[in-house]
Amino acid sequence: MKMFVFVGKIKYEVKEVEGKFLNLDDFMLNAFPLKHGTFCNGYSFIEKDKLKLNKQKLRKLNLPNSPLIKKLAEGKDIIHNNKKISSKGVTYLQKGRKISFIFDTGYSESIITNVKDSDILISESTYEKRDHSLAIKHHHLTSAQAAEIAKKAKVKKLILTHISQRYPSFFHIEKEAKKIFKNTHLVKDLEIIEI
Repeated sequence: MKMFVFVGKIKYEVKEVEGKFLNLDDFMLNAFPLKHGTFCNGYSFIEKDKLKLNKQKLRKLNLPNSPLIKKLAEGKDIIHNNKKISSKGVTYLQKGRKISFIFDTGYSESIITNVKDSDILISESTYEKRDHSLAIKHHHLTSAQAAEIAKKAKVKKLILTHISQRYPSFFHIEKEAKKIFKNTHLVKDLEIIEI
């Protein structure tokens, strides 16, 4: 901090986090320690499940756009035209998504527990499988290790990033990972990934 922050110019407060450190109505954030040469966290962004309205069923009921619809969306039953309309009959539960991030880490079984069932796992994949000893030495993952984590954690999609510049082409990184976990993608700079 002494190198980059001039005294008195920026006020900052460091708060170390672990576990669920932010819990809002729509989502929560979870931090978990990683295995690196210095303190480092992985993170999961966990969207909460939401009660959604089935628009087709609402149209059939001929409900006006009114506060009644809001009550149904909140899980409350309503009365319309002297008929009881059950919230359960016109709503469904939309499962929240989970996006996990693991950067700068060596392999650890605890990562699997923390990223379990992620819709997307964005993972470092610094080395090719053949450079396993370098991965251990520098506390990073090989493409095969990132894929093993994704497979064991039952994630839906693996996004590889943080590739060593030692390789003239990154093709082998993605290819090695896909042999273990088929739904793998090697991200490019500034690429946008839709969930």
